[in-house]
Amino acid sequence: MTSSTCFCARAAKLAAIVVCCALVVAAPLGADTPAASNDENLISNGNFEQLAPRESSRPAGWYFVQQAQRVEADGAPRGRHFLRFDNAVPGRAARAQQHVRLDGREVRAIDVSAVVATRDVEPGQALAERPAVRVSFYDEDDIELGQEVLGPWSGTRDWSRDSSRIVVPGRARLMLVEIGLGGGTGRADFDDVQVVPAAQNPTALPRRIGK
Repeated sequence: MTSSTCFCARAAKLAAIVVCCALVVAAPLGADTPAASNDENLISNGNFEQLAPRESSRPAGWYFVQQAQRVEADGAPRGRHFLRFDNAVPGRAARAQQHVRLDGREVRAIDVSAVVATRDVEPGQALAERPAVRVSFYDEDDIELGQEVLGPWSGTRDWSRDSSRIVVPGRARLMLVEIGLGGGTGRADFDDVQVVPAAQNPTALPRRIGK
């Protein structure tokens, strides 16, 4: 199976996933909000400052970019750019994806965060079809192990930073991160997307036997 075919297969699987939400903590973005930048960020170009080589609009590191626009603004939460998704057709894909090699034997949990603003967001063809950061895990045979979600969000809100701690399946070898409207309608802006290995006492997580 070629790399492009493999990614297309993963994208098709995501449409059929029943969303499982994780605990979310939201905080308004302001002068007293610390920057979430981290050298351990597993996401490439999570602040959308770089463009893909020889392309005029697609942010570097992100693929399957649909119904999205890289916006330059002085008020961007991180740097001078963010990614904006617009959609008026319920159920239509408005997203961007990035895959990351992640070994569940080595990384037992991740901290996922993003700065998000929305305007007039409504669910798509199902209540789960709303803006979110969706994290899917795959094993070494490319079999999906499950999905966790940061969000989802509805209505209108100003820039706010949200975060969630997610347990990584022990069999995970690949992680697929998707941002966007998730089939919802309206507008959603994303910036400073981060996925960082969690520093945590291993006894606080489920026990794993073997590798």
